[in-house]
Amino acid sequence: MLPRNCQMLLFSATFEDSVWKFAQKVVPDPNIIKLKREEETLDTIKQYYVLCNNRDEKFQALCNLYGAITIAQAMIFCHTRKTASWLAAELSKEGHQVALLSGEMMVEQRAAVIERFREGKEKVLVTTNVCARGEHAACPGLPGLG
Repeated sequence: MLPRNCQMLLFSATFEDSVWKFAQKVVPDPNIIKLKREEETLDTIKQYYVLCNNRDEKFQALCNLYGAITIAQAMIFCHTRKTASWLAAELSKEGHQVALLSGEMMVEQRAAVIERFREGKEKVLVTTNVCARGEHAACPGLPGLG
């Protein structure tokens, strides 16, 4: 049992409802610091949403986006490792410099992939929700891609 006067701090980019419920039990009368919705995304980061019916339409929309605008770097989130692997391979076939990041990788491997992306050696980072869970800033990708 922890002393009543101990300080407890919880940090996360996202909090699921179950985590909030747990935190309310563990941390009585908390001080909560939360960004306003409009402050959650930097002005320099552009986000796009395209409604598509299937994986092929989504891939085509992504290719169209790359053909229409200049994208220095991008993070694309996929729901599954299988889809992330498929998308990374397809983008590589299209000539993009792609890195794949997923939870099945060792911590050192993930760190190396992220470092290459930061250095600009990879222009596209295809990832599962390992990044969205707080590995780094959460950014929406292609909802429902896999």
